[in-house]
Amino acid sequence: MEETAQELTDHVSQFQKYLDEHTPELISFGIKVVLSIVVLYIGSRLIRWVLGLVRRSLGRTGMDKGAVQFLCSFLKALLYILLIFGIGMNFGIKESSVAALLGTAGVTIGLALQGGLSNLAGGVMLLIFKPFQVGDYIIVDKANGWEGTVYKIEICYTTLLSVDYRHIVIPNGTLSGNTVVNLTARDMRKLELKIGISYDSDMHKAKQILEQIIKDDKTIDRRQVSDVVFSHPDMLERLNEIIHPAVKRYIRRQLELKRQQGQKICVVEAALLLEDHYQEFCDTIWYIHTDQEIRIRRLMENRGYTREKSISIIASQAPEEFFRANADYVVVNNTDLKETWQQIEEGIRKYETL
Repeated sequence: MEETAQELTDHVSQFQKYLDEHTPELISFGIKVVLSIVVLYIGSRLIRWVLGLVRRSLGRTGMDKGAVQFLCSFLKALLYILLIFGIGMNFGIKESSVAALLGTAGVTIGLALQGGLSNLAGGVMLLIFKPFQVGDYIIVDKANGWEGTVYKIEICYTTLLSVDYRHIVIPNGTLSGNTVVNLTARDMRKLELKIGISYDSDMHKAKQILEQIIKDDKTIDRRQVSDVVFSHPDMLERLNEIIHPAVKRYIRRQLELKRQQGQKICVVEAALLLEDHYQEFCDTIWYIHTDQEIRIRRLMENRGYTREKSISIIASQAPEEFFRANADYVVVNNTDLKETWQQIEEGIRKYETL
């Protein structure tokens, strides 16, 4: 027992002696640790500030958003590497030692991260050749069903926002090595719709209507379409069943994309807004009211419609009472734009205070 106590006393004495001899070194090391933490914190804040400045500057030049995101992602990685090396040198690590370490570990790291390097190279290829941009709707590898709106392009990965609001993260190496179908690269796109006609329908009349609404350049004559559908309620109902679900999906996808980008207020103007239950994902519903005679006059002046056609278009819509009963705010658009804008600005102020 006495020997154990003596050994413990010896160990305490040795530890006390060690502290006495190395107190300056321990204090110096502690100061370096504290300074390193402070430098890491300040450096991180500075890096975020620099990235924000670069992002805004490049945005003002009109550069593609994907290129801006890629460059900022690359700059962020580079600045953090420099920051870590600077902190390491504060602890006495020599530049020559770092260079030797990088040289000897270069091959090993290259083999271990060959997938990551291929993603980096793929990101550079996407930046140079620009097969798509942020906001484009693309399809990648149809067999796996990867498709969605390009949300952001980073140094190694690209993120898509799918129709059902999933984030699909795809390595840039995969994108650069696969077939990518960009559905929004062109202003016009051919859409094939298979519409069945019942056996008791007049096939010749259906063909005549189709030939009537197709112009010589093979595009659809919107005025002829409106002439046909607004005079045939069954056709209007069928057209709404085809068009409006696709429009609604597109609007929801764009709203989610704007929300992810930090957009605070988005305005949706769509036909059948209440009938198609847009209030399920819109915060507030506005009704823009115009007296019927003024609406008729504006349709005749701005679109060249006849009075009869203007009346038929208005008659095909829900009554005013329906819109007023379901609207959170009503704007009366009977006079000039100045008064209308005053009502809109007042409505926005009311919405922002909610």
